[in-house]
Amino acid sequence: MFIGCDISGQLKEDKYWILGSVWIPKEKLPQYEEAICYFRLKNKLWGELKWTGITPQKLKEYKEFLTITLQEFPLKIRVILLEKKNIKLKEFYGNSKGKMFSTFFYLLLRSHIIRLPTATSFDILLDEEDWIREQSLNLKGFLEYFLTKGHFNKSINHLSQCDSKICSLLQFCDLISGAISAKMNKPDENISNDKKEIIKHIENLLNHSLSDLTPLTDERFNLWRWRPYRRTF
Repeated sequence: MFIGCDISGQLKEDKYWILGSVWIPKEKLPQYEEAICYFRLKNKLWGELKWTGITPQKLKEYKEFLTITLQEFPLKIRVILLEKKNIKLKEFYGNSKGKMFSTFFYLLLRSHIIRLPTATSFDILLDEEDWIREQSLNLKGFLEYFLTKGHFNKSINHLSQCDSKICSLLQFCDLISGAISAKMNKPDENISNDKKEIIKHIENLLNHSLSDLTPLTDERFNLWRWRPYRRTF
């Protein structure tokens, strides 16, 4: 299984961090990249596709990219929603966002890896950011330890950062995470019409609202809001 991961909601005024991941069987990845390469050739579109790059002039092309991705390939979308006021950054993570992001990506990935009975090997790419350079080995090590200790017949083949400019799946993950962030973090009037149209297009393709939480077991689209455990004495 190949997994691409990205983060949205990093503006100071945002209420939530959105940690997104997109999962595709490894054997389907070359076919996916070939389909997106053909799409780029047809549309003469070689720039990076990302949430902040959506414009009215490129709306048709962004919709086509999303349609190809979601209609022609067996992708799974897994997202964890973190309400910032519930995250005790200094108390639990030494005031390090890197440690905090690594911890919650571990939680997100671990929770879904064990729900894939036939997938035994995982390659994970995270969009290039400073925190992952510091935490990639820790994240990979903790996932491997969990799988070994739990006697799961699964392994982390590779985990590293990647420039999203060279990975179409990371660009798709950026669009999904950005769309969820817009719905969760911004008043409707502050979302541009072209981005509203992209959100609606994604929701139509998924047949699901991007702001509606789902059970952890939902197959195609999972939006999971993390809540801190209450201590009992």
